[in-house]
Amino acid sequence: MLLRVGNAFSRLSSKPDDRCTLLTALKPYLRQGRQERVDEAIRILQMLRLAELFRKEVD
Repeated sequence: MLLRVGNAFSRLSSKPDDRCTLLTALKPYLRQGRQERVDEAIRILQMLRLAELFRKEVD
């Protein structure tokens, strides 16, 4: 189980998500409230990607 988690995290950090990269690039041009929403959206995207990697590991 821990090996699967390690593999999933290494894959997660190996290739950046284009959507997260775009949101991070836009952040400096947004108001504080929207920047917080962008941070939340990035976290959600990362969790979704991690869940997808776990699903692939199980299959």
